[in-house]
Amino acid sequence: MPPTSEQLARIFFDRYTESFSDLSGQCMARCYALPSVMTRADGSSYAFTDEETLLSALRWVMQDYVAQGGVAWRYEQLEVHGLGQNGMLASVTWIMLDQHAQILKQWRHSYVLVQSSDAGGASVKIVAAVYNR
Repeated sequence: MPPTSEQLARIFFDRYTESFSDLSGQCMARCYALPSVMTRADGSSYAFTDEETLLSALRWVMQDYVAQGGVAWRYEQLEVHGLGQNGMLASVTWIMLDQHAQILKQWRHSYVLVQSSDAGGASVKIVAAVYNR
């Protein structure tokens, strides 16, 4: 039996969370489809059509998190809704922790995810990442 949308989303977010430890943004970039879009808490929006632009933005995001004292991240409250045969809308609450495992901040983000096949096999990638609150 193929995995459910929720199982695929959980596997994806576990991998995505692990990618935060690579401050270069390269591991995180592998979680994004091209093209893709992102909105941030400050209301800014980004469209990524090439890997260089995506890497630059993700590197900036990670540097910003580290400047705020972030050293670890986790997600909670995963909600998943199927979108057609290969897509899903997934929302999570992100929690950013400091070096003492204290919560620095938390926020809600929603993602349009697509499952695609590439040279490495089937994978789930972000098409859109939208800041909720």
